[in-house]
Amino acid sequence: MTTFNPEKGIIIVDAKHVDALHRVVSGPINKPTNLKEATELGFVELGIVDSYGLTAAAIPVLRGQTNAIARYSSTRIDLEDELKVRDIRIFLSTPTATVERPDNDGVHIYAVDDEEVPHVALANSHLRPRPNIIDGPATIPASFIETLRTGDTSNAEKLMKSIGKAGPSESTFAQDARKARLTLATSYREELGDDGWLVTRHITTIASSGGLYQVICPLFGPKPPKESEGHYELEPIMATQVWGMITNFFAIEPIAESYDR
Repeated sequence: MTTFNPEKGIIIVDAKHVDALHRVVSGPINKPTNLKEATELGFVELGIVDSYGLTAAAIPVLRGQTNAIARYSSTRIDLEDELKVRDIRIFLSTPTATVERPDNDGVHIYAVDDEEVPHVALANSHLRPRPNIIDGPATIPASFIETLRTGDTSNAEKLMKSIGKAGPSESTFAQDARKARLTLATSYREELGDDGWLVTRHITTIASSGGLYQVICPLFGPKPPKESEGHYELEPIMATQVWGMITNFFAIEPIAESYDR
């Protein structure tokens, strides 16, 4: 169920209707199919759009999305979090950006000032100080990274425990894995082109209580019909290094070169 609170400046949309809201907001509202869809999903009745486009009440919330030609997204799996899979998407624009943040009651959509974007991204990451105890394996199963794409937390837990059993028993990484306490995250930047949104940069990391590792892999790991039985290399990395890379993802204008590692 979609709700809109103009006073608080927040729209809450059922996750399955987010793409529909994107179509309505980005496409010509006078196109019959867009207006029909907006009406059927309650966007018109709630005062989000009308036959002319975004309403005056909704413009402050969704202006960032309508203006953006770049967006930042991240997905994090943390089985100890109340929300085991946390996603966030930020449409990068100025003077405000539009944030989409899933919660238990749906996807929360709201605006933030452009200078607040790094704070929002950092709050939804797993970057924090750690003692830099680097005792993890050299590689990680590709199937574990793939859980970022599928959101399969049961499989993520199963794979963590399997990784933990491989040891060594005294390893902080292995101990966290056996207890399903590893966190897995990916952050990526997309730019809007003629064929839609294209990923231009990304980074995937795994964190234990001891340290942080970069996974050298494609975004979200393997995709069918490719095999998921391989392994990806892990490289120790500092949180400050990761944050330095991620801050480059927040540029409002297109970035000439791509980062695909």
